[in-house]
Amino acid sequence: MNNQITLFLIPEEAVKFKEFQKHYELFMLLLEKGVFQQKNAAVTLHFDPDGTLRTIQRADVLYKK
Repeated sequence: MNNQITLFLIPEEAVKFKEFQKHYELFMLLLEKGVFQQKNAAVTLHFDPDGTLRTIQRADVLYKK
């Protein structure tokens, strides 16, 4: 069974896809932790001097009139 998929992309999309692939692990972690599902909250990412994500911090607003 062949598990390969061929993609045909315009050059601009190919550049974006290659960049996404460089950051795939970080993107998947952000998805896993629900970063993109936040509502009425701020999310701060903290990276160490080597550029490794060390902390994801969320600040919620519980009530605002």
